[in-house]
Amino acid sequence: PVAGLREQAAQGALTFGPRAKTAVPALIKALEENEAYWSTFDQTKNGMLGYADLAGPYLKALTAIGADAHAAVPAVARLLGDERRSVQKEPALNFLRSQGPRAGAALPALLKLAELGPGRGESHDSLAVIAALGPAAASAAPRVRALLPAFEKRRDSSGYKAALSALAAIEPGSGALADEMRALGSEDIEMAAFAIAAVGRRGAGAKAAVPGLIKIIKGNMSYPHLRASAYDALVKIGAPAAEAAPMMLADYLGQSDVALKKASGEALVRLDRTGEPLIPLLGPALESPYQVRDAVELLERLDSPRAAALAEATRRRWKLR
Repeated sequence: PVAGLREQAAQGALTFGPRAKTAVPALIKALEENEAYWSTFDQTKNGMLGYADLAGPYLKALTAIGADAHAAVPAVARLLGDERRSVQKEPALNFLRSQGPRAGAALPALLKLAELGPGRGESHDSLAVIAALGPAAASAAPRVRALLPAFEKRRDSSGYKAALSALAAIEPGSGALADEMRALGSEDIEMAAFAIAAVGRRGAGAKAAVPGLIKIIKGNMSYPHLRASAYDALVKIGAPAAEAAPMMLADYLGQSDVALKKASGEALVRLDRTGEPLIPLLGPALESPYQVRDAVELLERLDSPRAAALAEATRRRWKLR
């Protein structure tokens, strides 16, 4: 009955970590008894009288135990779903996130928190747990997707990114890609930057996003980091992004910003080191006294005998050192 001893026992389980798995039934029982008390009475009054709310220590111990603590998921879900409990949400969410797909029983409670919407940390954190559930939470995709307009309208970039990440994890196919492609055009720079990185991580599967990335290269002169991120995403998409080579080359040859010039040049070389998409595009630049040096330097960075021969012939013809 002594709260201090129960707290010390929970801290002991925390110290033992996975070796404390035999303590899981006792921790669940203690958590349920704690919630039965704290969800019934006046929490503020209880706190003033010095009564201990030990949900936090119990939840931290369960989190440390890991996968063997999965039996606690229903009890923790009930804690999250109790509207009378305004505290202990963070350790509860941390525990559920640590369980990954094993926390599927908590999905209804997680969605309820996520739908608190913009400006609410519990909403963002719940979406992170839903992402950890992976495809096991695929049924939640429509409700998560419905949150995107509200996050965007309120310029809640953290919430928007959390929702996009959740969709990518639970619905990794074309549905989530379409959401990311829409976000490429967002007026919020943080959201656009996140979307660029997200489509890049998909690799060749994000071919449909190439036009949106090209549009970013064309239109965001005021945000060089977005342009550089778009170059990188195109490289990660690989061969399906070859249609972007003309735009990237135009950026390289016409770019006055030294960092962007370097970034676009590196991207062109990484896109295809043989230079097959690039060499046919360099003809006009090799005939221009203003662009020939840059064009030759680009050819020399390719792993291609054809590019090396063309670069050497052009240097001799223009008498370039």
